[in-house]
Parts: sequence; C-alpha cells; structure tokens
Amino acid sequence: MASKIGIKIKSLSGPSKILEMTGTTGRNLEILRAVTEIPTQFRCIFKEFPYFNYAQSKALDDLLYTDRNFVICAPTGSGKTVMFELAITRLLMEVPMPWLNIKVVYMAPIKALCSQRFDDWKEKFGPIGLSCKELTGDTVVDDLFEIHHAHIIITTPEKWDSMTRRWKDNSIVQLVRLFLIDEVHVIKDESRGATLEVVVSRMKTVQSSLWRLSENHDVPPLRFVAVSATIPNAEDIAEWLSDGKMPAVCLKVDEDQRPVKLRKIVLGFPCSDSQTEFKFDLTLNYKIASVIQAYSDQKPVLVFCATRKGVQQAASVLSKDAKFLLSVEQKQRLQKSANSLKDSKLRDLLMYGLAYHHAGMEVSDRKIIEGAFTAGDLPVLSMGSLNREVAMKYSICCDVK
Repeated sequence: MASKIGIKIKSLSGPSKILEMTGTTGRNLEILRAVTEIPTQFRCIFKEFPYFNYAQSKALDDLLYTDRNFVICAPTGSGKTVMFELAITRLLMEVPMPWLNIKVVYMAPIKALCSQRFDDWKEKFGPIGLSCKELTGDTVVDDLFEIHHAHIIITTPEKWDSMTRRWKDNSIVQLVRLFLIDEVHVIKDESRGATLEVVVSRMKTVQSSLWRLSENHDVPPLRFVAVSATIPNAEDIAEWLSDGKMPAVCLKVDEDQRPVKLRKIVLGFPCSDSQTEFKFDLTLNYKIASVIQAYSDQKPVLVFCATRKGVQQAASVLSKDAKFLLSVEQKQRLQKSANSLKDSKLRDLLMYGLAYHHAGMEVSDRKIIEGAFTAGDLPVLSMGSLNREVAMKYSICCDVK
C-alpha cells in the first residue's frame, strides 16, 4: 500500500511559510497535478510529462497562482528547474502580450550550467515568443542591444554584478520582474558568496527605490525564486527574501522524495604517517579504476574531483590503468569529436573512451564532451565538483579529494 505524503506547516517567528515533504515511498497519482492545469498556450513548456511530480505538485499553487517569493530545498533530480518554469509561466500569465517590458534573470554560479539552461530554454520558450540571451564570461556582447531585446537573461553572479552597479543608468535592470537563483547555497562560499549576496540585495534595493520614486507606487513587484539541493538553512534564505508585504514560502523536500534513488557507498583507504595530503590525493587516482570495475555495472561513470588539475590527473591515470570496450561505431563518433577539439590532451584521451570537463575549458570543447557523454559514447568522464548540477545521466560517481 502506498505511503502517504507528510506535509508539515511550521509557524516561525518570521513571516515565511515552511513546507516539509517527508516520508514518501509510494506513488499516488491522485495527489499529482496534471499539466492540463497549465493554460493551453504554455503547455508546450511542460510537454515532456503528463503530471508534475510530488514536489512540483506541492509548489504549484504558490508558484503559479501567487507572486510570493519562494525558496526550494530539494534533492538533485527532483525537478527544481520545472519550478523555475512554473514561475516564468506565472509571469507570462499576468503580463499581456507581446511581453515587451519584462525581463527574467536566471543566475547560476557556473558557466556550464548557464550554457545548459540557455540551450534548454531557448528550445522551450522560443516557440511561444520568448528570446533568451546568455551573459557569462564565455559570451561576447558588443553592446546592450541584444540584452535589451531578450526576455530571459541567463548569467552568473559576477557578470550580473558588473551589469547592475550603475543600475540607475540601466533600464534593463529596472525591467526585471522575476529573479531566479540556482544553487543558492553558493551564498555560504567564502570566495563567491559575497557577490551573490550583494547582487540579490542590490536587486531588492532597486525594487524599493523604484517604488519610492513612483508617484502612484504602481511599480510591478520583483519576485525571487531560489533553489538548492544542499542549503542547510533554507528558512533563513526565505526570511531574507521576504519583503514584509508578501512573505516568502520555503519548500523543503526530504531525500525520500528523490525520483531516482541513490545508492551511496563509502570506501576508505589507509594513509600512512609519511604521506602528505597532496601525495595521498594522488594515490587515490590509482584506486578509481578498481572502483569503476566493481560498481559501474558497465554503465557510464562520472568521476568528481576537487580541482581542475585533479580532474585532468584522474583522467590521465585512468587512460593507463583502465581499458574500456568501445564498439566500432563509438570509436568512429569519438574520432569525429576528437578532430573538433582544441585541447590536444583531451583529444588523445577521447580515443581511450575518457575525457575531462571543467569550467576552465574552451566552451566549444565542453559542448563536444557533454554531447559525447550524453550520447553514451564516453564510458568515463572526470568532472570538477562544481559541475555536479550539469544534467547528465550516470550510474556512479567517485569523489576524489
């Protein structure tokens, strides 16, 4: 018998409503919301499935029928991006076409995630008349013309920080109606958290300043939606994003709600007193091949490493320690991909069925590697730890630290 979802609503000293979803192991279609609830002209955005999942169904009313700020803490793979899309749909429902004076900003901490979201949303929102523009360190914008005519701006905290410092002279910033923050847990990062906090605080200041300067106080609200898989203090983020008039909602989804269950295995290896931490890290690279052989079940593998150098070292060691069976067709496709790569080391690794992926690579090389892995041609891909949210299917990951 399917177990029931437990929904807890807590009253804190602050204004936020806290929703917790716990203890769900069954699947009951009666509590899922259908995509047919979405207005007909926007259903193409959600065409890949007939029902929203449990977390999305719980968030739907607040996301689609209110303008409340929203914080979501949910496991990876639980459909947080769809919640962003519900918030965008809400904005489109409220603003009459042709949507000339609205901007949506999507902000993520890594360029690879921005690039993936740009490709995805360009395909989803293009048919209904929305244009997307990527604004990161990987993109070149000669002037503000392209950004001015884009409906959805996809950017990083650092890039948006530079865009908004002189916001009074920038009409683009004043047109932002929806601000989407992916990986909001970056706010606790020592090196990058301050930039994220400054950007969000500035956007709140822009909103309040525009309201004060308006004679009739008829400035449209700026809505924040923030998501994370790992933020420990989601309630605090919700309190921060609350504006007093419209308290933020905080949705916390238990790990049991994850659509694809994870099997976690922790392996320990001895470290002698004579070994430095650096040398011990290097020795772990030589353990990866046996771990893959034992647990991968002949399926694609992601190997996560703490540094860019570690990413490349892990792939290099694997090219000597492990042999992967590739079909003739796979070898041909990998050869074709290798011919297009600019990185000569990466080109050599690719013919072994191996590759690495991190934010410091050429954009074109990253896209080629992502395509090869997604197509199933790469048995093993070594990645930087910050790229964990890039949507690729895999069966096992080894964290080398």
